[in-house]
Amino acid sequence: MHTRLLAAALLKQAPLYTELIEQGFNDGLFKTKHPLESVEFMLSGVQFLTDTGIYPWSQEDIERRVKAFPQIIEQLIQAPTGSFKFLVAQLEES
Repeated sequence: MHTRLLAAALLKQAPLYTELIEQGFNDGLFKTKHPLESVEFMLSGVQFLTDTGIYPWSQEDIERRVKAFPQIIEQLIQAPTGSFKFLVAQLEES
């Protein structure tokens, strides 16, 4: 049931994020030829790799992953370095 809920959330969210990635592609900010698939990969990675209902991660394990996500996302869609740093700005302030 838990996994099905995560999959349902991904199916709802992916089209919304895909529009943003496509807009960034059209504006020359991102260079992916596969916006939907990139978004699906990003969302599923974030959802599953931070879900303590699936993995018994410690808080440090989750924080390490979350801190890596901006760089991974930037590489996946070929975004300028630092474009997604805002995703962890609050985490780094604490």
